[in-house]
Amino acid sequence: MAKHPSFRADQIDDADLARLVDVLDKQAAMPGVVRLRAWAAQALDVRPGERALDVGSGTGSEVAALRAAGADAVGVEPNPGMRSVSASRHGDHFVDGDAYRLPFDDASFDAVRCERVFQHLSDPARAAPRSTASCAPAAAPSCWTATGRPRSSTRATPPWCRRSCRRCSA
Repeated sequence: MAKHPSFRADQIDDADLARLVDVLDKQAAMPGVVRLRAWAAQALDVRPGERALDVGSGTGSEVAALRAAGADAVGVEPNPGMRSVSASRHGDHFVDGDAYRLPFDDASFDAVRCERVFQHLSDPARAAPRSTASCAPAAAPSCWTATGRPRSSTRATPPWCRRSCRRCSA
């Protein structure tokens, strides 16, 4: 049986990193992912000067997109190889961490995004509240996650986001 690369930092080796990056790049170009990301950007409605967090930032493309829109965006990625790829492509805006242990104080961000991450977690219910605790109260919903289908939009906010997100709790 062929070995398949893993997204889990504790299961990927250096030899598989280039292959995994190639797969993620090809997925990012797929029409469905392009539409999903466009929808997410519209739903988050991150404005210039706002702080945004991408949990499970992978190759860093969405942190780069948020920064290009004027946000002060940071990516959290548990895999050191992926962080290195992200930094080489998009600058030093990536930190070690994961959805269970974010290295930020609560209420540090205006928006949190998490795309195609929860299906790789052993306990997604434990990660969801932690992923949004870094958000602080403001005017509109800002938490977005996709594990195959969107969980929230600019008008529909999941309960885990309402509890702790700056925009969602207002």
